[in-house]
Amino acid sequence: MKQILLLVSCFLALKISAQPNLAVSYISTPASNLKLGDHLTFSFRIKNIGSSIAQTSHVNIYLSTTPSLANAVGLSTISTEALSVNAETQDIQYVFPVPYNLNNGAYYVIIFPDALHEIPGNTNTSIFYNVNTININSTGGNQNLPYPIILIHGFTGSDSTWDTLKNNLQTYYGYSFGGNMNFCLNQDNNIFTSNKNTDYKDWTVMSQLKAGDFYTVNFNTGINGKAVSDTTPDVESNQSAALKQGLAIRDAIKHVLQITGRNKVILLGHSMGGLAAREYLQNLTQADGYHHVAKLATIGTPHGGSNVTGLGLFGSFGFDEESEAVRDLKKFYAISFDNGVYLFGGQENYSVMNNSLIFDYNNVDVNCNGIDADNTNIIGLNQKNIPNDLSFSCGIGLVPVLGDDGVVTTTSANLNNFYNLSADTFHVNANHLAEPKKTPILMKLLDEANEYDKSYQINLDTTYFGNFTVQGLSSPYIVDYDDYKFSVQTSQMVNIKMYDIPITNCRIDILDNSYNYIYSLVSNGTGFLNFNIPLNTGIYYLEISATPDEIVWKSPYAYKLSLTGAGICPSSNTIMNAGITGSSYQWQVNIGSGYSNLSDNSFYSGTHSNYLVLYTPSTNWYGYKYRCIVDGSIISAENVLKFSSVWTGLINTQWENPNNWNCGILPDQNTDVIINSNVPNQPQVNFNQSCRSLNISTSAQILIKTGVNLKITGVN
Repeated sequence: MKQILLLVSCFLALKISAQPNLAVSYISTPASNLKLGDHLTFSFRIKNIGSSIAQTSHVNIYLSTTPSLANAVGLSTISTEALSVNAETQDIQYVFPVPYNLNNGAYYVIIFPDALHEIPGNTNTSIFYNVNTININSTGGNQNLPYPIILIHGFTGSDSTWDTLKNNLQTYYGYSFGGNMNFCLNQDNNIFTSNKNTDYKDWTVMSQLKAGDFYTVNFNTGINGKAVSDTTPDVESNQSAALKQGLAIRDAIKHVLQITGRNKVILLGHSMGGLAAREYLQNLTQADGYHHVAKLATIGTPHGGSNVTGLGLFGSFGFDEESEAVRDLKKFYAISFDNGVYLFGGQENYSVMNNSLIFDYNNVDVNCNGIDADNTNIIGLNQKNIPNDLSFSCGIGLVPVLGDDGVVTTTSANLNNFYNLSADTFHVNANHLAEPKKTPILMKLLDEANEYDKSYQINLDTTYFGNFTVQGLSSPYIVDYDDYKFSVQTSQMVNIKMYDIPITNCRIDILDNSYNYIYSLVSNGTGFLNFNIPLNTGIYYLEISATPDEIVWKSPYAYKLSLTGAGICPSSNTIMNAGITGSSYQWQVNIGSGYSNLSDNSFYSGTHSNYLVLYTPSTNWYGYKYRCIVDGSIISAENVLKFSSVWTGLINTQWENPNNWNCGILPDQNTDVIINSNVPNQPQVNFNQSCRSLNISTSAQILIKTGVNLKITGVN
């Protein structure tokens, strides 16, 4: 049984004249039961109880087994705005996955204001506030990312290649591991033949996978589908042809899409793992004809080949120099000096692929059709088109003494040298085998899309996490732009929350489908943003941006978009869906005195079906609640009837003209009114009018003629 006790550590300044002093002035109580990976959520406020202005600073959030920072596990660093004397922040809503590295026991949540000591004179001593216990008794998890990540190891590697990154993703971020997928690429137990039909076998057990944030693949398997060990004969599965590795990536993507319900994935490949991903992207698709990849990130990948071996005289570094993988990785052959056939094209024969003074390759069947040395003319991977509807990034090893990573040259590791892709590039000071352990660089490689046409698709009513990272060597920006895409099905007010803002200069922009800016908001040091924006039906872009530093990658931000419940047009029909499949249905209504059953009449139909139709309900029904009882006991989600009208201003400025409203009817005292800024004309009220509520977006305005009243009758 794990327990988390909520503890707030404030820091009071010494009594020195004219000095700021930050303290926690309020904190809410988190949920009483959590699992590892579940979202820890609460709200708090910071107040300046000192005698001078406190400039912008940061607050740290920790979990600790003791009421101190001695054994604390840091969760994240959050920005707090400048505070005048006796001023306090707004409610800062905090959301963060409980890290998976916690041991059993009781934990305190510690809030540490001015954790980076940015405020001069803010000398502190500790104060603790104890509140209720949070019980943790099992492992859970969420899908925290728009797209899951698939980690692909390199030549002679395995899924354990990513152990450091796996641990850091679960420790730093609480991101969930969805599982490992095993593939045998020499299933016929014969390394001297290469037939994709008999060599390739997908050993993935779907029941062992769960919806998560990241996954691994393992090619280091035996013919029993188990990881190679002392009891599992090594059939050189992880030294097999790139083509067969591409087949495995195809099926790994299929599995992850199925288990997560997402429509795209992100691929991160080390060394030959990057070529395996490219083999999939350039030669294969899913069953629907699409690749479903949002980004390809590679590190230490020999896009231009690598000739770092023992030249065929001996096995170097524990690998078989006559293997299919070594054959496919070649930039050129040591004896013939012909270009590597897999990457640059050529004929399948031993004369062309002559690399060894003593031994030939086990086979030269690059296309894995089961016929060796048939003189087939191979079109090289670098001679084929590569999709341009996804993002790319490259990690390039550059060890000062070596001049590269010891295996792959800086030229070969840069995909931009072979395609006009504008891939983000990053140098990593690590030898080839150490590259997958460099989490800071890997997080930069995984940075979210910064182009609108490659934006990550997000859904409403879902909490996602993202990261600010320093931009690449070839990037035209120092600002990190993270772009997301969402759709609004009906004209409504959309609520946008951004949590855990780690940096003072964060900006949020909303753009329409033509990339026109329609709303902007700058954080100005605040750690939490919460605002509503009226949006018509359509596709929109959410862009979150900031100028990052080298450490901000450790503190992810979170965001969530939700419909506020702005309603239907007055005098329009509406349909409500039970959202539950059953054999019997009974719709009910609550008009303020409890739920009662409905029957079909002139106002309702479908009262005993999955869909309830309301015929031109009166605006007096505003706030009526509807639900469906399915199979006599299952209760559907509650639907609240609301009415709203959006100002379009298509005709002129007159509020009183029905054609200036999206519903074609004037709003009344039971209608919520939404005024957008991106309209031809702003409204002017010329005669007495009324509405239930009035929501005016930033930069919009409303003029009320002298002597005229606009009566607001209610609240949202």
